[in-house]
Amino acid sequence: MTADLPLVSVQEVLNCSFTFWYPLFKKHSFKSVILKLTDDVLAYLRSDEFYLPTSANKAMDDMRNKNAETTSSDDDDKDNDWSDDDVDETKQISFPELEQQIKDVLEEYDAVFPKLNWSSPKDARWMIGDSRLKCTNLADIFLLLKSSDFITHDLCEPFKYCHDENEDLLSTIQYALVLRKWSALQPSKEFRCFIKNNQIIGVCQRDSENYYDYIDKAADEILNGLLEFFNMNIKDKFPSADFVVDIYRKDSNKLYIIDFNPWGPMTDTLLFEWPELLTLSTQSNLEKPDFRFINSQNGIRPNSYTQYAMPKDIADISRERDINKLADVLSSQIRVQNNGVDSDNEDKNMSKGFYETPSHSHCYAQCRPTYPVELMKNILTYLSAKYTINDDDIAIDIGCGTGQSTILLQPYFQQIIGYDISESQVLKANENNAFSNITYKTIVEGDIPHRDSSLTLIISGQAAHWLDLPHFYKEVQRTLKTNGVLALFGYAFVHIDGEYSEKFNQILQNFYHRTLNGYVQKESHEVYFGRYRNEKFHIPLSATDFKRDDSLAIKCQWSIRRLLGYMASMSGCQYFLKENPDSTILDDLQTEFIMTDELDPNRCQYVCPRKQRQCKMAPSAPLSTHCMEHIIHDPDLDETTKQSLRIPCPLNPLHSISPHGLKRHLKKCNKRLIILGPFHRPQCNSGLECDNHDDYPSILQDITDDELRDFIVRMESIHDNLVKEPLQNNSNQPECYLSDKNLEELGNRSRKHLEQIGSIIAQLVQLNLLQSNTCFVEMGAGRGQLAHELHACLKEDSTIHFALIERDHQRYRYDAHHRRERQGPSFERYRLDIRDLYLSELPSIENPQTNIVIISKHLCGGATDLALRCAVDAQRNTHRVQAIIIALCCHHRLLWNDYIGKEFFRHVNLTPKDFSLIRTLTSWGTCDNRHRMPQDGKRSTNDGTLFQPTTSIPAPEDRSNYSKQRLFSIEHQEQIGVKAKRLLDWGRIQYLNENGFNSHLKVYASKSITLENIALIATPTS
Repeated sequence: MTADLPLVSVQEVLNCSFTFWYPLFKKHSFKSVILKLTDDVLAYLRSDEFYLPTSANKAMDDMRNKNAETTSSDDDDKDNDWSDDDVDETKQISFPELEQQIKDVLEEYDAVFPKLNWSSPKDARWMIGDSRLKCTNLADIFLLLKSSDFITHDLCEPFKYCHDENEDLLSTIQYALVLRKWSALQPSKEFRCFIKNNQIIGVCQRDSENYYDYIDKAADEILNGLLEFFNMNIKDKFPSADFVVDIYRKDSNKLYIIDFNPWGPMTDTLLFEWPELLTLSTQSNLEKPDFRFINSQNGIRPNSYTQYAMPKDIADISRERDINKLADVLSSQIRVQNNGVDSDNEDKNMSKGFYETPSHSHCYAQCRPTYPVELMKNILTYLSAKYTINDDDIAIDIGCGTGQSTILLQPYFQQIIGYDISESQVLKANENNAFSNITYKTIVEGDIPHRDSSLTLIISGQAAHWLDLPHFYKEVQRTLKTNGVLALFGYAFVHIDGEYSEKFNQILQNFYHRTLNGYVQKESHEVYFGRYRNEKFHIPLSATDFKRDDSLAIKCQWSIRRLLGYMASMSGCQYFLKENPDSTILDDLQTEFIMTDELDPNRCQYVCPRKQRQCKMAPSAPLSTHCMEHIIHDPDLDETTKQSLRIPCPLNPLHSISPHGLKRHLKKCNKRLIILGPFHRPQCNSGLECDNHDDYPSILQDITDDELRDFIVRMESIHDNLVKEPLQNNSNQPECYLSDKNLEELGNRSRKHLEQIGSIIAQLVQLNLLQSNTCFVEMGAGRGQLAHELHACLKEDSTIHFALIERDHQRYRYDAHHRRERQGPSFERYRLDIRDLYLSELPSIENPQTNIVIISKHLCGGATDLALRCAVDAQRNTHRVQAIIIALCCHHRLLWNDYIGKEFFRHVNLTPKDFSLIRTLTSWGTCDNRHRMPQDGKRSTNDGTLFQPTTSIPAPEDRSNYSKQRLFSIEHQEQIGVKAKRLLDWGRIQYLNENGFNSHLKVYASKSITLENIALIATPTS
């Protein structure tokens, strides 16, 4: 148990059991019947096998027959595809006494809500097709009880979070099935109350999925009614002093108890966090509870239980099968489907086509391994024993790709030609070619374009398996000189040595044989796992002219990133990604490598790539080892099954939804367009243009070395002639900010954040901006820390306001300090994109006497341009903008369409394409490895190997490190990156100066605190 979660005892959990509290509060709750569960029923509910009692099965069959009678009978005369003889007899089990009791209750109530002592099976509501848990027959009730993880928790580990947990107590629990009379309850009228020491300290709406307008309008009336009901009917009558109670407010005079929950981590806090509740519980002067509900500005939250959506027919096929058996059945079907993929000529040609794409050629050049120098030495030793090499001898490489094997010939021949059928591969090879004796050409598959007896050496590296070998051998014999040599070589599937080698190799094997199954061509498989066998290539030469050498190995140290690039360069992987463009198989593979610890088998097996931790939700057993949100990543399910369960949200593909709930989801998705008020005008701050000039993703790779050198000379000239150096910081952090902080006791990261904030506040103090009648607008506010710390420097003044603009959902960590009365200036958070903010109509500045100060700490990339355009527009409309102070960062994320310095770029003859290149070069100014070099002056490359910058051409074995950065020293690279940043910032300065501001750049913090230490400061001209 962590310090952020409350302690709970076994007795407190028992007090919240329905069988305990219902007799005490029966008159204040809904009609219910408690049915005792016998040992045989409990054993059935706890078992893994999924089957229903006989009477429940009969109820399901009756429903099917009834539904069948209502459908079309056009095919009645056709033969069925199955018969009763083909179906195994369902396992027989019955509970006559319990079943009769349930039937009696259903006859009295017509429909019921089922639950056990603590939990209702709301996580399994997909099983009966009714989200309201309305059960009208035995089948509905048993389906819910057998499918619910919540019910399983009640049965197996009800005291899981108790500090005095005792497994012996399980045998003493009197389990019961609770059937509550069903009625159409409105979720908007359900509220959760958190009680500490018999006092309500917090209240929130129980449905955390939707926004209800009436709650906002009647908040005080609702809260007062809940307090009155609690004080009159519950307070001091429930045996625990700390608990959570759910109350249904039918109207102002009729309130009912829904359920009691323990004050512990097993209870969902909904719109609260446990640390917040624990903080509230320590406040002795709490005047009234903290009432939280979803409002239109904060948006809605996703439903907690949509992860459990699953077709009902999965339950049908799982009868008489436990989870493992069902998984075997599904896996078998998947293998049958995958093996049905044709892997002959059509796939072979398809695979070759992937080598035509520029992106794959770049990946191939960067990530394929470099052959060892000893390989070519062995080949030349074999050749030299038969033939003396002359200056006019020619060597060729068939299937050269991007030149990995061709460059091995460079020291030995004066004329070397690499041939490949892929124009893209040849183009990439020529782009990287630094040797005058090597030429790369495209070739039509078939004849070798050389005259008879003209070639001394023909090699083919990792390519011969794609050739028409009989015809190729005829061409070899025709074109080779007497005693000339043909050398075919390749490498097997990658094998990892070192720590975790067994697990890593198994991951790679699973990726190749399972994930890519059906996409890997027979030729590739024979190369990787059959090796270059003699019988495979049936060499048509005499035994005396043949030699095989298995002594060499390609040994290299690769980063995970490089290994993933190699796997991505495989034709089978490219084929898979073409067929499944939205797939995340490479991200999933990376996650498997990083997560070396064993995953919890009782949780979803998906590992979140960004946080690198296992998903905490329960798996969708028996269908999948993944939860419903991540089931699309389950490698054991076929795509058809996945698409029937989850589809990407049309508004935001980053999350998935049930296809059956698409229409409903579109009405509540957080990404739907919601106009929040007159201050919300979509695209009002966008710099929209008709043409898209941002399509230069690989511009640094697409230009030659000479073109890059010439451009950098031109860019530096423009910078040196026009851009003024940023002003140095001459302000100390204000005393009002430092008075309550001991920075030395903080961690390095926290201290740096606070020092940056203090430096920004110092600029405000220097400009005398901490005045009354001011609204501080924090753009890209995130958690709101900058505004929170600025508040500490301001006296309590009702004329001071803070408006926090942030498009993403945050934890609002610092907002909580400013929600109550007498806690200083008002804080208003507006959840919208800066792109859509019409600042002149913001409610926080509606007073015409209120001045506006725009602030931001590290506003990312193009958001700065949106904020500056927003500020200029606000100044034009209100003439009340007193200053703009924005700490700049992330220049590499700028977009030409949004960039406000376009006129400046055009004035100095810089094009949109030049803008893209300058944007790319900005990363050279802040690359982390340049500031963490070891004492020998060498720095690490992306592959984890040491790289010494040089202006000379790398040796063949070093070609994997061949990049544009090699052209410049480390110091010069950093200067280029900084100048690129300042040139982009100078375009912003010119825009502001032309629109009524005096603006400049200023060093607001030292580089030891942040490499992004420049702030843009602007004040109006009048």
